[in-house]
Amino acid sequence: MWCGTRSCRIRGPFLRLSLEARGKTGVRPLFVTFITTFCALDGIICSKMSSEWGMQMPIYTRRGDLGKTQVIGSRRRFKDDARVQAYGTVDEAGALIGVVVSLIASDAALQDISQVLIGVQQMLWDVGADLARVDDSAHQYRTPENAASQLEPLIDQYQAELAPLAKFILRGGTPAGALAHLACTVVRRAERDVVHLQQVEAIHPPLLTYLNRLSDLLFVLGRVINHRGGAPETEYVHSARVFHQ
Repeated sequence: MWCGTRSCRIRGPFLRLSLEARGKTGVRPLFVTFITTFCALDGIICSKMSSEWGMQMPIYTRRGDLGKTQVIGSRRRFKDDARVQAYGTVDEAGALIGVVVSLIASDAALQDISQVLIGVQQMLWDVGADLARVDDSAHQYRTPENAASQLEPLIDQYQAELAPLAKFILRGGTPAGALAHLACTVVRRAERDVVHLQQVEAIHPPLLTYLNRLSDLLFVLGRVINHRGGAPETEYVHSARVFHQ
């Protein structure tokens, strides 16, 4: 931080306030150049403005107009960079899960699943934040070491509601069930993007395990949503017996 006779600037990785001295009252806020928290997903910059000034920053900053975005602890990168691609796909998965939540929000029989999915959305923000940091940054990882194992009791709990699978099934069913299956495939794409990223840069390993387990949970939840909604499953006609109890 440095202060001069005319202005004072507070610098930090996510914060920069412009202040200017006025009259004899000393230094006081006159305007805010920008105050930004760099979010972890798809290069989004979430702008926050202190409520004491009663101001709100526009959603656009123009900083990404030339195809680059900010990652934590690193210089700006192109938006098709492997790291940006990975956390962008995680963002996509979280948004799609939000669609599922919106479809089941008014269904009393699915409120338990709604709460599970909201918890998943929260965790995906942590996963995205961890993907948006480079290994030499001071950012503390948010995805816990046991993130994947926390999902396993849920998978077991919901799978107990279902008939055992013998063959591959077609994804579909009710709108919410079909979208849960779609979310499963997007999470699997996110996992592939992270696998690609870890071949060129360091990652936080627990988040990769979490994405792998999350795709299993979403597959099971898609089946449960369909089961509770009375939608039958259709087996893939050319499938051999692939699931053994």
